[in-house]
Amino acid sequence: MDEIRRRKLKPWHGIVFFLLIMAVFFTVCAYLQLRFRMYGLAATELIIFVMAIIFALVMRVPMRELFPVRKPSLARVFGTLLLWVSAYIAAMAASGIVAYFFPAQMLGTNSALSSFMVSVPLAVSFVITAIMPGICEEAVHRGVILHCMLPLERKWLIVLVMGVIFGLFHADIWRFLPTALLGAMLSYIMLETENMIYPAIFHCVNNAVPLLLSFMLLRAGDTEQIGAAGQMRMPLVSVAVYIILSAAVPYGLYFGSYLLKRKDRRREIFPRRTRVRTVTVLTVLTAGLFMIGVVLFLAGILLDQELLRIIIRSMR
Repeated sequence: MDEIRRRKLKPWHGIVFFLLIMAVFFTVCAYLQLRFRMYGLAATELIIFVMAIIFALVMRVPMRELFPVRKPSLARVFGTLLLWVSAYIAAMAASGIVAYFFPAQMLGTNSALSSFMVSVPLAVSFVITAIMPGICEEAVHRGVILHCMLPLERKWLIVLVMGVIFGLFHADIWRFLPTALLGAMLSYIMLETENMIYPAIFHCVNNAVPLLLSFMLLRAGDTEQIGAAGQMRMPLVSVAVYIILSAAVPYGLYFGSYLLKRKDRRREIFPRRTRVRTVTVLTVLTAGLFMIGVVLFLAGILLDQELLRIIIRSMR
């Protein structure tokens, strides 16, 4: 990435490119998706991919530098998947919190997305919603825009900015927080590996999971459940369960990051010099999230009179 820096790509290049992407999305791609639905989404992915290629040609940045692809290592693939699991749980918790305060908007959005994905055969939907974003959207975000942000130098700042941009890219205020979290993690993986294979794997798996779940519901005949999601509410107990699950996130992020960074097999998981501090911080975060989840779980039972009556009847 040092070569990219020497070519003096600037953050404003990335911002202008992102604004251009969004302008094309709202003027052309939105119509295509409205008119042709899933096939319009496929056209959208191809359009933004071509725009990323044109950017590289106009700025005279070699493709292999802007879109670095190398043979992946098994350890880093496992690290990427572990980071995906951790980020996915965190995103679910964030979505649950948003859905608790704005149930109609959040659950309605999820319902619309599910119905949208199952409107074509599974194989077609998998290519359009999982494989194509893993290539096309990553070329835009982890290819063009991230490399433009490298002059910011501070890794945490680049990750933060890229998360915000990825959240805005999805043009949905109700999904901004979870998509921003995922965008930040994708950018962190790219910065650590300098290999687009890993964020592509992350992105593909992340999109494939809700797609497969939607088709499983459809096959089970639960189309009414998908369609009625916008009318549901998010119980506090459900939010609490997500937060309890997120107690595993600190250690998941740490071990996933370790696998990404490990070049020497003899490298210690917890370096001796910082072992006590690292384990203490991770344990405190884990215990804190777990306790918050338990407290909210109990509060949710006490506040939900119908659930409380069901529990009391089952204990008799």
